[in-house]
Amino acid sequence: MIWLDRIERALAAAMMMIGCLALIATAFHVTASVVMRYAFNTPLNATLEIGTFYYMVAISFLPLAYTQLGRGHITVDFVAELLPARANKVLQFIADCLMLVFLVLLTRGAWISAIEATRHKEYAFTAKFDLLLWPSRWILVAAMVAFVLVLLAQIVRSVAGRGNGMETP
Repeated sequence: MIWLDRIERALAAAMMMIGCLALIATAFHVTASVVMRYAFNTPLNATLEIGTFYYMVAISFLPLAYTQLGRGHITVDFVAELLPARANKVLQFIADCLMLVFLVLLTRGAWISAIEATRHKEYAFTAKFDLLLWPSRWILVAAMVAFVLVLLAQIVRSVAGRGNGMETP
């Protein structure tokens, strides 16, 4: 099971790192576009489109696996706090399983959408060139697969009786 922990943590950390790099790239890209617009009267092309279709997807979805690793997603647990520890573990297991079903369905939808976008070579018109969009669809798929794998590892750990999957990253 140690190998599962290592893979889970490495995958979540890699996704978080890529998301952070996308955030930094966004800041530089937008700043460069503003400087170019006001200093040289020529803004960078497709800043809005690249930010929307690439950076924002990466920033929003890639860190989800890392957040799940530390159980950092928003929960409403005022009822669970009143339950005994064993009942709370059972409730957490049921919630995890339901979340896994939801995430698998969401991942499947993202996968189908990415395949279709790739097949049709999806792109957006910009002022100077056509921006390929289909590669950005795979960012969501990668993020959701990582999220599913982290949650699945937590469920396996819970079933094996090795903690409740609430370790901090």
